Parts: sequence; C-alpha cells; structure tokens
Amino acid sequence: IAAWAKKAHQIAGIIRRTFTHMDTENFTRLFKALVYLHLEYAAPIWSPQT
Repeated sequence: IAAWAKKAHQIAGIIRRTFTHMDTENFTRLFKALVYLHLEYAAPIWSPQT
C-alpha cells in the first residue's frame, strides 16, 4: 500500500513542478488522468470488502 501511495504522491509532485501556472480545473484533469488511476487500482488492496 505504501508503494502505491508513494508512486501517486510522486506523480502529483511532478505535475505541480512541471506546470507552475495552472488553474484548479486543469490540475484536477491531470490528477484524475495520471494519479487517480494508481490509487483506484490499489483500492481493493486497502479495502477488499468494498
């Protein structure tokens, strides 16, 4: 679980460093496209009953 969370945090950091002048809407789009997928993939491991 820690590895998946670390990977998602790294990708979010890359987005923040790469795109310095970005509005909330664009950051949300990039976050959902790149970071959310990693977290969603690991969700059954965190909570297998749901």
